[in-house]
Amino acid sequence: MRRLPFAVAGVAAIVAFSLCVPALPASADGSSTPTAAELATQANVETLLSNLQDVVASLNANPSTAAGLANASIDPLSALASAQQVVAQLTPDQLDQLGSALAADPSWQTMPTQLASAVQAFTPSSQPSVTPKDFAGTFTDSCDSAGSAPDEFQATLIANEVQSAAQAAMLAAPGVFAGFIGVDIPTGVKIALAVIWGIANAVYLGLAQALQVATDCAQTQFTNTQLSVLPVDPSNPSANVPASSEISVQNLINQATGTQTEITNVLNTVNAVNSQADTLISNAGTLNDTLNDINTRVAEVQSDLQTLQTNVNVLENTEVTVLEKADTEIANLNAFQTLQLRMIIEENLSRNGTGTGPVGLFELPAAFGGYLDTVKSIVNSTFANETASGRPPSAKALSDLASANSLFAAGHYKLAYGEYTRAYQDVR
Repeated sequence: MRRLPFAVAGVAAIVAFSLCVPALPASADGSSTPTAAELATQANVETLLSNLQDVVASLNANPSTAAGLANASIDPLSALASAQQVVAQLTPDQLDQLGSALAADPSWQTMPTQLASAVQAFTPSSQPSVTPKDFAGTFTDSCDSAGSAPDEFQATLIANEVQSAAQAAMLAAPGVFAGFIGVDIPTGVKIALAVIWGIANAVYLGLAQALQVATDCAQTQFTNTQLSVLPVDPSNPSANVPASSEISVQNLINQATGTQTEITNVLNTVNAVNSQADTLISNAGTLNDTLNDINTRVAEVQSDLQTLQTNVNVLENTEVTVLEKADTEIANLNAFQTLQLRMIIEENLSRNGTGTGPVGLFELPAAFGGYLDTVKSIVNSTFANETASGRPPSAKALSDLASANSLFAAGHYKLAYGEYTRAYQDVR
């Protein structure tokens, strides 16, 4: 979550530095008048930047996502305004370069619409929630504006796809690589595309931060709901124990009340016998009947207690079964998450280099919050599976894999990911 300020700040640094660079010469044939197609490209990019300003404003106005830009060292709106100035001064040749870079994603003009839709998915409903959310998650103080984690996941995925497409366009443009390393002076084309990618990436990171809060709140609410229905040891409120149901306990109370009534009747009868000794013989039969009735009821109470104990055992077994099923569901969720991540990584490995750029998290090792270690494991296991199935990898595939592992060990993570991509495609 700390990446967002750096992404936007890096773009602003490129814009501020390049405003001092003189404009490049006109087109190669000496013409300084842009064609109709070049003017259309310029107008469309200016419209794109203007619409991105609205997206940033929506992100800031939304309480669920505003925190994502709160720590940024610069104003994204200022970066967009500077980019608009740069685009307005591009030469015909530069406009051609800009159009060619954006052509990698034919739907680039819809980027603001897709991002705006993604931000809108994070807007809390105006209707009161059925389940109160006045609780805190594991790492958030309040879940009042957490929103729906499933809806926000889909929106964050859309924002990630948009920023990936913008990054691909930026990398395709001529000029210095926009990695914020300051080696060369960037061209106007690179600046404009860097700002577009930086804002798209900032929106994605802001949404991802809000999604993590919503996911944390959903998990906390699920755990709280589970714990709330489990019986608690009165002497240790933090410990859950097997217990009777409300119905069985109420039945026991009713039986105990009936027993107390009978005992009271016996005492009244004994008092009557003592006070009417002269009628002892005539009342002895009545007393005997009463005692028999008491014995019958005591037997009923004993039977009810045995039934209650059986029900308690059944309830205990049921609770154990429920807990075992919950453990199984959790294990299944973890397995699904692992499988989903592998599918996304293998899809990017298969498509990288054919118009789709790498995902940034796949180019970083686990020590930096990425999944490059997982990428390495997937590619190496793919080689092992191919060998085991009787299809040994080619010499080129083995060479690419060895190069990737060496680059990974040397800390050249981005280059290592590129080699893993080639090795994966070679062996497949």
